[in-house]
Amino acid sequence: VDAQEADPKATLHVARRLIGLRKAHPALRLGGLELVEGPRDLLVFERFERGADGERLLCVFNLGHEAIDWTPPVDAHRIEVVNWTEADGSRLKPLAGLLFAVG
Repeated sequence: VDAQEADPKATLHVARRLIGLRKAHPALRLGGLELVEGPRDLLVFERFERGADGERLLCVFNLGHEAIDWTPPVDAHRIEVVNWTEADGSRLKPLAGLLFAVG
C-alpha cells in the first residue's frame, strides 16, 4: 500500500476514484441499466436514474486486446477515464474505460 500511495497511477488510486464516482452518481448505485450496441470487444451501456429528471451515464469499456475507434455521442460530457489519455484521440486502447454524462 505504501508503494501505491506514492504512485498516483497505481491501482489503489483508480479504485478510490471509482468508489468516489459510485458515491457521487446515484445512477451508478440505484439506477437501471440498458445495453447499447457497439463494436466488437466494446462493452457499452447506459446507467440511469428512473424519472424524467434522472441522471443518465454512458459507460464504455474496451475488453479486447486491440485499440478500437469510437466516438461518443454529441451530447456526452466525459466524467472519468481509466487507462486512456488525451493523446489517444478517439481510440480506446485495451482495458480502457470511459464514463460520460449524457442528455
